[in-house]
Amino acid sequence: MLRASVKTLSGMHPVIVGNEILSCLPEILREYDVGKRIFVITDKNIADLYEGTIAKILTSAGIETHTCVIPSGEEYKNLEQVSYLWDWLAENRAERKDTILALGGGVIGDLAGWVAATYLRGMHLVQVPTTLLAQVDASIGGKTGINHPRAKNLIGSFYPPKLTFIDVSLLISLPERELRSGWAEVIKYAMIYDYSLYNYIANHLDDLKSKDIPKMLPVISRCAEIKLDIVTKDPKESGLRAILNYGHTLGHAIEAATGYSKYLHGEAVAIGMQAAGLIAKEMGLLDEESLQLQNELIAEFGLPRYAEGIEAASVREAIKLDKKIEGGKSRWILLRAIGKAEIRSDVPLDIVELAMREYIR
Repeated sequence: MLRASVKTLSGMHPVIVGNEILSCLPEILREYDVGKRIFVITDKNIADLYEGTIAKILTSAGIETHTCVIPSGEEYKNLEQVSYLWDWLAENRAERKDTILALGGGVIGDLAGWVAATYLRGMHLVQVPTTLLAQVDASIGGKTGINHPRAKNLIGSFYPPKLTFIDVSLLISLPERELRSGWAEVIKYAMIYDYSLYNYIANHLDDLKSKDIPKMLPVISRCAEIKLDIVTKDPKESGLRAILNYGHTLGHAIEAATGYSKYLHGEAVAIGMQAAGLIAKEMGLLDEESLQLQNELIAEFGLPRYAEGIEAASVREAIKLDKKIEGGKSRWILLRAIGKAEIRSDVPLDIVELAMREYIR
């Protein structure tokens, strides 16, 4: 098992990555003193696969366990579901020293995380991500939140978990579309921070696309290390951490403009990365060959090239509510090379419009 941790403003945030380690969960929870009483929050899709297994593992170890199952989908990451979960915790007399365990993908991690941050002014939080996207990104670093009808993740807080527990074997049952969506975030890490990760992915495409867990394990571990490194340097996203939003300016706008129901997060980010690559090329930052390598890798994983059937005006309005805006100006994460990204607020509007025409159809 890989063990690593990030120092946050509220203490250490340990991350454990391994293969077929789910049976170790009770021991690890007790090690970090979060294994007394567990409130599992999951969605219908994950509950059908793993809720019984998790409950059996925890209760067999003598840990009192309660489970709440909510509907699956980004459209349910809203205040109505948060209120429902607050009511559930109140009915079960949850206490501040109890633990909320988020079992699921990025939606569950964000939603359960914000519930943990707000109920009783903060309960213990443990992330057990079950999707590739959540394992490499959403479960690490402490961002929690819910969507607003006008913009993604507009409401939320920084609330690091007491523990992120990643069992890569949980990806075996992941639907192909969800897996492809996760690869977009993996590609993002390679593009912004690590050329050697790009090379590994490019050289093991067939193995990675076929869910070869031993080949996936070092990729997921490396992504976790990158996220931890960046978050340690910038826990509240005052600078460097913003590069983790590569592809997200347009990606989040696409999700909001389609009501969070047409494109998975990684699919929208894949389109956003291609648009950001074009912007960087047009500004003279990124060479044509690097842009082509990025776009070819995105295509290899079956991710979309365009966002179709969307009103460009709706996307423009959503971009105006992007969380990275400062002084009324949009900040774009752009590449100078594979493995090197920077934050720019001087992107000419005509180049943004060029990218919109190319990728919003």
